[in-house]
Amino acid sequence: MTEELIDAKHGLQSDLFAVLGLDQRPRVSTPLAATPANTVMPRPTEGSSRYNSLVVSVLRLDPNSPITHQYHLLSFPPKWQEALQWAWKDHDTLNQAIEVVLPDCVVVGRGLAAEEGWLLARDPVDLNAVHQVVIAWVAARNAPAERVRSTIAELDRRDLAWSPVDIREDIPFTMLRAAIQMEIAHALSRPGTSAPSTGLTFRPCLTTTGVGLLSWPPDQGPFSVRIDIAVHTRPFTKEPFVHLRFATTRWQYRAGWPTYGRVTPIAYLAPVGSPHQTSYLGRARLEKIFHAGSVTNRARWHKPVADVLARLGQLGRLLDAQDVIEHPVEHQASVAVAHTKRSIGWHPVSDGLSGGDRHHLLSWVAGQLSPRLRLVDSLPRQRLSVRRGTRQSRNGTVTPEALRATLGPRLDIELFIGSDANTEHALNRLTERLGIRQLGPGDLDTSVDLGPISVHVRRLDTSQLAELDQAANPTITLIESSWSRSSQPVRDLAISGRIARLVDATPRESAPNDHHNRARFSSAVDDLLRQLGIRPLDLPQPAALLNCNPALLSIWIARIPRKRFVPIAFLADPSGRRVQVRTPQMHWQPLHTAVLAIARQQDFPRADSALTGSFIDEVVAHAVAEYPDTLLLTHAQNLRSHWTAIQNSTLLADTVDFGTGLRPVGSLPGLRHVRVRTDERAETPQYYGINLNGIGQPTGLWSLSEPRLFGSTSNKPATHTAAVTRSSKLIPVDNREIDLRREVWNGQLVELVVASLQEDDKPAHWAALTHELRDATPFTTWTTTLPWPLNLGLEIERYLP
Repeated sequence: MTEELIDAKHGLQSDLFAVLGLDQRPRVSTPLAATPANTVMPRPTEGSSRYNSLVVSVLRLDPNSPITHQYHLLSFPPKWQEALQWAWKDHDTLNQAIEVVLPDCVVVGRGLAAEEGWLLARDPVDLNAVHQVVIAWVAARNAPAERVRSTIAELDRRDLAWSPVDIREDIPFTMLRAAIQMEIAHALSRPGTSAPSTGLTFRPCLTTTGVGLLSWPPDQGPFSVRIDIAVHTRPFTKEPFVHLRFATTRWQYRAGWPTYGRVTPIAYLAPVGSPHQTSYLGRARLEKIFHAGSVTNRARWHKPVADVLARLGQLGRLLDAQDVIEHPVEHQASVAVAHTKRSIGWHPVSDGLSGGDRHHLLSWVAGQLSPRLRLVDSLPRQRLSVRRGTRQSRNGTVTPEALRATLGPRLDIELFIGSDANTEHALNRLTERLGIRQLGPGDLDTSVDLGPISVHVRRLDTSQLAELDQAANPTITLIESSWSRSSQPVRDLAISGRIARLVDATPRESAPNDHHNRARFSSAVDDLLRQLGIRPLDLPQPAALLNCNPALLSIWIARIPRKRFVPIAFLADPSGRRVQVRTPQMHWQPLHTAVLAIARQQDFPRADSALTGSFIDEVVAHAVAEYPDTLLLTHAQNLRSHWTAIQNSTLLADTVDFGTGLRPVGSLPGLRHVRVRTDERAETPQYYGINLNGIGQPTGLWSLSEPRLFGSTSNKPATHTAAVTRSSKLIPVDNREIDLRREVWNGQLVELVVASLQEDDKPAHWAALTHELRDATPFTTWTTTLPWPLNLGLEIERYLP
């Protein structure tokens, strides 16, 4: 039994033996004291306060304890597919009606004839109810009455039938994902099941990742604990991995319309009064009423779905929308409206859960789901560094020689700043970064001769913006403006030859005005210098274990409205000082001129994988010819839909495929490839570390179970200095009261896949180099989510439509 539990193939933790009563281990100190007694989580190395391993909230299916429950799939019969073809363009309304009326039927297919079917259910749902929803949806379509009648006549209830589905890895992935999610949701929401010490009971519901859970009813405050369940694969294997994300859903707690702009608030509905017996929470959307061409302050349920529900006679169970908005707390046990990042006003509960709360919940979940699903092993730390001093190289004073090499003989700086104080903030940062003499707000038009380069500084009034001519020299423009979130002015100024940044200097209640503005203007100056392609110091030479000093190549897909895009390549020399940029319509140029050229581009191609593959082939060939060693960096979520060879299902070690067929990476001398994946769509898991002092958020490089997979974590950024690890929204910690307001910060684990290497290379060395490049972005004091060469793509997108 013990040998089976520690089989590396299953990825099980010996620390979980206690779940089955095979071992008893001492508890970790105070913050972990609330861990359920029947589950023991990984413990720290004795005598050490370091974080030697990382706990990740990832589960694996145990092949020795398969899921035996048979699920049920509903597909559209061929006759229905033909009849509904004309109405299917509005299928979202049908699926949203299902979310309200039959929430335990999960939509797994978006097409009428999708291979994975349409609805998946753990237990068969009354097909009369499904038939009625489809009929009501068709009847609510804006179409000629005769067409509606003839379509409904074709939809024979007797054509519908549930098909049994066994949970195996070879079924369509959308079905497998939904079934695993529903199985977990069922196990954690059974009658009488609750999380120890908190008493929280959970109900299944739909979340952003599919089926998840919410603690219900929300009687612990204006929030619920949410468990998102995401199922993903990894490169080089077809095995599914389950990522659990523990978070909060905060509820609207005061009267008034909840969100800004056109964002539609989402409400969760208790299954009370539903004609269909279910434990699932329904989900519906609210919207403002339009009357006589204008928006009113009255609320209603999303009209297309409400029309379907009205025809079903079930609109009444949603309660009156306006009453829900005006009295959210009174109706919270039946209908709760979610508070989001686009919601209006302050909320008394901070967003997110601390590491201690997540540890408590993960321990409980692991015990409930064993033995069918088990936690993966904790990730061991990789103790190596290939580029020491990377973090120190990103700040400092730029020498005149380096400025000249990047920009030429002159740099123009334009300051459209109204107040003397804010002008002084900008000038102080320019003095610090460029090494020019101290300038004051009275220096309206000053030229500073630095020898190899001259720097010309002008302070102008914002009324002069419309009178600007085309810039004759490299120019950065800093504008004090209340519309700093808009990218259009930045693009317009780029067309006139200026790299611009808008700063909103509006005072905030949360920070002293002068301190806030100093930070914002200093950050804006740093941002402008980054976009010029300036780096204060060379990147450090790699350690001998890497055996080379590679150039850095990254590929980025910048998306543009109307399904258009532009692939952009960034190539930095080994020092990091010379950054060249290329697009399919533009030859290699320095970063500061490439930014302006991209902003001027008017015609962008539609998405085309062949075009992207050909472009990548060309830029890789150029880099390999230019430098003896090159590291290619790609971002999975950004690039994989255009370069399918880097998708999990197609990625092969030590090969490249640019659309013309596989070839060994050895045919491209010196090329290495590391693919980066971030936590978009919960594709990487939450994590925390445990040491003798309790739970924390350690930084470092960690080894995943697969030989070429690594995880990169970072320090807490300066924007979250107030966040603490040992606060709790669920249980008292260290004799402290529960604190709903305390800010928490949960970093993301960035996955690094060392996809291609040359002979004798070590995967860990190239993963470490990529990890350290997260600290290489110049003029920053924080670790970026993406390595510096990929982060250039994010920064250039502001110049696109």
